[in-house]
Amino acid sequence: MIYVNGDSYACVSNGRVYADFLGEHFNTQAINAAVVGSCNSRIIRTTIRDLSRMSDKNICAVISLTFPIRTEIWDQDLVETTRLGNDGEFISMQMTHDKNWFYNQSYPSTGKYRDYVKQRLIWYSIEAETVTLLQNIWLLATWLRSRKIKYVILSGPLQEPVSFDSDFIKDFYQAVLADRNVIDIFSQSFCEWCVKQGHRPIDNFTQEIHGKTYIIGHHGEAAHQAFSKFLIDNYL
Repeated sequence: MIYVNGDSYACVSNGRVYADFLGEHFNTQAINAAVVGSCNSRIIRTTIRDLSRMSDKNICAVISLTFPIRTEIWDQDLVETTRLGNDGEFISMQMTHDKNWFYNQSYPSTGKYRDYVKQRLIWYSIEAETVTLLQNIWLLATWLRSRKIKYVILSGPLQEPVSFDSDFIKDFYQAVLADRNVIDIFSQSFCEWCVKQGHRPIDNFTQEIHGKTYIIGHHGEAAHQAFSKFLIDNYL
């Protein structure tokens, strides 16, 4: 069985996505648990919960991580249409790339969540978020190996690199870097791979990291099919 989790980069296309092509290639069921707008906490938490409930002994998990600036909140007043699958009252939040996001009431991270989000931005640290992300990748990979689940962990968008020399981060970084089933999230991503292969995204989003602009739009069916072949040839 193929199990995929992530955000929109794993479930948005103008046709089929790479989960579908992986299932087709291996002639097996493909479960795509990706949810648009997910934060990394939701992706990792629901992956562990989903897989722990499965009796299938032959599982291959493809886990696609996302922007570390995304966060989540527990909101008991959520309407049914905003619930993220089997994840209780959690809602993921995106601080959008639009510089005017804070004043645009159409974004879910504004409105009644305004004060929470404002404080998060005040205290936000890419270094702290990267430590947590690497820690959680390491823990997830260790858990997957303990369950004898074949896995690939990658990032939808490119992650921003920080200094990895300090004691509080270097062990996590080195452990993740040494894992051949984790595609280096700081040098390669789903978006970056697709663009380098000549695919054009179906929408227009960019990301700036250390003064360099990257194209991070969502990709169509052809790119997803090509990426599935890349995963099959190199990791699965």
